[in-house]
Amino acid sequence: SVVDLLARWLQANPEMTVTVQGHADAGERRAQALSEARAKAVHARLVRRGVAAERLKIAGFGAEKPASPDATRKGRGLNRRVEFEVIKEVSFKDVILFKNGTAVPVDAQPIDALARRLAENPRVILKVMGHADTREEVEPRAQQELSLARARAVKRALMERGVPAGRLKIAGLGAAHPLAGTDNRRVSFAIRVR
Repeated sequence: SVVDLLARWLQANPEMTVTVQGHADAGERRAQALSEARAKAVHARLVRRGVAAERLKIAGFGAEKPASPDATRKGRGLNRRVEFEVIKEVSFKDVILFKNGTAVPVDAQPIDALARRLAENPRVILKVMGHADTREEVEPRAQQELSLARARAVKRALMERGVPAGRLKIAGLGAAHPLAGTDNRRVSFAIRVR
């Protein structure tokens, strides 16, 4: 199966991580929750096959990113899917933190530094992944929305600093990936080189 192949590949490439991305068709009730459930089910299968959970991220996109028009049964079927984005994680010294319960960064300096790095490396595609803290929002849907708003805010700020939109991808991860002992009102990043 595709999951077995991916698990073997990840075991052979320990520096890589994967975002498991769930999707739904627009006609499904609770499309956001369904897309997240699909991603979590595949995540669990990968973990059972020996992939370390910390190398896997989960993102649910609801019906936001259709692969096909929803007008036909076949199209709807293609939209009920899980995709994988393989990424090589990188760390930046700067951390972008947010004010409690908002998508307002505490400090703009890390965004300035990131924009400079991206200008120096024009082949890099940056994925901005927003996070939320369970102390800010109790409901998973609210955590998802807040984390996505944070990713959008950083994307917008980078674009204002001259980074082309085509080099920036976003994802809201909710409170699914907390870092122990740190503030999870943050964004994290992954890069891909074209």
